[in-house]
Amino acid sequence: MDQKRLIHAVAGSGKTRTIIDDLNVEKRNLIITYTTTNQEEIRKRIIAKFGQLPDRTHVFGVFEFLYSFCLKPYYTDRLMGIDFSYRPKSKFDRRTFNGQRVIYSRLSNFLLNKPDINYLERIDNFFDCIYIDEIQDFESFDFDWVKSLSTLKAKVWLLGDFYQKTYSTSRDGNKGSGIHKDINKWIKELNCFELDNISLMKSYRCPSSVCNFVNKEIGIDIKHNEENAVSSIIKFVDEEKEIDLIIANDSIKKLFYQESYKYNCNGQNWGESKGGEFADVCVILNPTTLTQYKKKQLSSLKSKNKFYVACTRTKGNLYFIPQNLIQRYKNSN
Repeated sequence: MDQKRLIHAVAGSGKTRTIIDDLNVEKRNLIITYTTTNQEEIRKRIIAKFGQLPDRTHVFGVFEFLYSFCLKPYYTDRLMGIDFSYRPKSKFDRRTFNGQRVIYSRLSNFLLNKPDINYLERIDNFFDCIYIDEIQDFESFDFDWVKSLSTLKAKVWLLGDFYQKTYSTSRDGNKGSGIHKDINKWIKELNCFELDNISLMKSYRCPSSVCNFVNKEIGIDIKHNEENAVSSIIKFVDEEKEIDLIIANDSIKKLFYQESYKYNCNGQNWGESKGGEFADVCVILNPTTLTQYKKKQLSSLKSKNKFYVACTRTKGNLYFIPQNLIQRYKNSN
């Protein structure tokens, strides 16, 4: 059953490394992910290992793959591309094409409901091993499309962290919304793949103190890898002098719930930091999160996933500063 696996991988557990270590350059490999940032990172790390991108290894964005590989070869009319700007005009709007442009949120639905488009056979004809990264971001009909890959002859590995869901490949009304709010429902829906929730449950990135904080305060199970013996501190900072030192120190990444660009510091938003890692991190607590932090109710935070992502970017120290105490660092324009 190693051929079809769902590998649940906590933050910093070596998910990308696992994909690259498993690559056999003699085989025909396909890697699919959602964000362009992640595509670039995977390509960079493959090249670092092999000196170049092997001829038989291909890295695709999900929409690029669905459109150019699965749909276009079967469609006789000339297509003009993917329409990312189209928005449904009502809950009854189920269009897939807008002129000759394919509506991105309908791509998977169209493929799943066109019996004359045998994308599964085409994938099997071209690839031996398939790796889908950031599986938690696949939603709606894209999620159903991923499930259909369980019938392939090729090896298929799905890798991701349910709790790092900060993006969505597509939304189609309430289609599948409940699945992505409960990890047990999510795993059950993917039971056509063998669950591996052991191999990548230890974080190489995060020190033990950070893993303990995530477990105890956020309520997400993450284990510390004993090979990482870095000592670190977790500290709530509200004294002006220390705040000034942290904000001025560009080696400490400042992570904001939103609108990091408004502040004069080395900052980024929580969700956008996914995939990154930094020597030290300072998480800026917006009013809602500050309240939950003080009440020790972070596990019920609506933005829990993004907060978890922000806290687990650090390889060392983790600081927390209330947003209302850094207003003087806002850009004047």
